[in-house]
Amino acid sequence: MRWRRHICDAMSVRTYRIEGDAVTIASGDGYRLPTEAEWEYACRAGTATRFSFGDDENALGQYAWNSANSNGQTHPVGGKQPNAFGLYDMHGNVWEWCWDGYDANYYKQSPAVDPHGPGVVAHRVIRGGSLEDGPQFARSALRHGSTPKNRDSNLGFRLALDQSEAAKASIKPADRPKPWPTLRDNPPKPIANSIGMKLVLIPAGEFLMGSPEDDKDADNGERPQHRVRITRPFYSGATEVTQGQYRAVLGENPSGFKGSDDLPVERVSWHEAL
Repeated sequence: MRWRRHICDAMSVRTYRIEGDAVTIASGDGYRLPTEAEWEYACRAGTATRFSFGDDENALGQYAWNSANSNGQTHPVGGKQPNAFGLYDMHGNVWEWCWDGYDANYYKQSPAVDPHGPGVVAHRVIRGGSLEDGPQFARSALRHGSTPKNRDSNLGFRLALDQSEAAKASIKPADRPKPWPTLRDNPPKPIANSIGMKLVLIPAGEFLMGSPEDDKDADNGERPQHRVRITRPFYSGATEVTQGQYRAVLGENPSGFKGSDDLPVERVSWHEAL
């Protein structure tokens, strides 16, 4: 099978080993997809509530483009309020690919430190919900799987970058992250790379991953709720990758929704996001 060029690969020095459904990084460094644990940790930004802003789904429209306010289309990134880390659109707009394979039973045996997902599986994790979905799909703990070949107009991604790789990526170190209680008023300052992509330094730490037993919207794939430790700081894209950024790297725009370079890029398969 031949895939189109990979954006992370084009922005980095990286070699992949591909054997059927198994894809591993054989060597290299640079931009990558976040792990599922990194994604939820970054989304929660110190919270243990259903959403990064609390439990009230009536407030979701302040933070997300979803079925109630999207008018059936994506919207320019960064148009809603950010979470306490300064990350936008973690809820809604487009689903976001993660590195991990998807297994509904994975939480029953997942490691407590820096989990990277199960071994060879047929699907990859997607997170965050989209313009087409209701509040239950925008919850911080909601997890689904999709075939890695999938290209949908409600499916995009954001990038991650290890802190140690920042110098190689020609970006300056960010300010030291603030303690949890002051994050909402003083989020870490974003930095930018050569194509204008803003990134935020996410500190190492611990969090409760998954949903509690009393969450009526949760399914068994989100349980048991368990404590996870992220041992290394990493940069997260402040927004989903935009159509303008994707075109700047790969010279094309596969998206179905068009009209602004600031719209999230979509119709990108998991393999193409690598």
